[in-house]
Amino acid sequence: MVILVMLFQSFGVLAGDTKNNQIAYATFGSEGETYLIDARMLSVAEVGEKAGKSGWMLKAAGTKTRYIYVDVKDSFMHNLCDDSVYVEVEYYDEGNNVFLIEYDSQTRKDQHSEYVDMHNTLTWKKHTFFLQDARFSNSLENSDFRITTYSGNLGAGGNALIGSVKVWY
Repeated sequence: MVILVMLFQSFGVLAGDTKNNQIAYATFGSEGETYLIDARMLSVAEVGEKAGKSGWMLKAAGTKTRYIYVDVKDSFMHNLCDDSVYVEVEYYDEGNNVFLIEYDSQTRKDQHSEYVDMHNTLTWKKHTFFLQDARFSNSLENSDFRITTYSGNLGAGGNALIGSVKVWY
């Protein structure tokens, strides 16, 4: 059973400024939590629930619902030069869609990561992206990266339910 609720979602940053042994994170859904991250969508986030967990629904067909924008707190990670960044995305594997992240890199503001294929296992899964050239200077619409099912190369990739994101280096 799917429960969908329309809520405005924008989470702020919680206390903590050092990057040593820390992970920035955000959980999405009806009761989100964040640490060192601000996450938002351009419109009202649609919250979906699957297998006892909730998340934000990405819809590639809509221009305001196709991205989750993530801004890592500047005191934790900003204007990187030689740092590799890890981004873990938790998602519900439903359908045969793809998702990716577009991020602020050393060479362009909307660099594409690898694509993650979904295989309709109807389970929650996690994928870790390794970004060797991340810059994270807030130049992607005042964010460092965005999660999307849409790609200029692929067009609309379908829908995806995103449960959480973690960032570290």
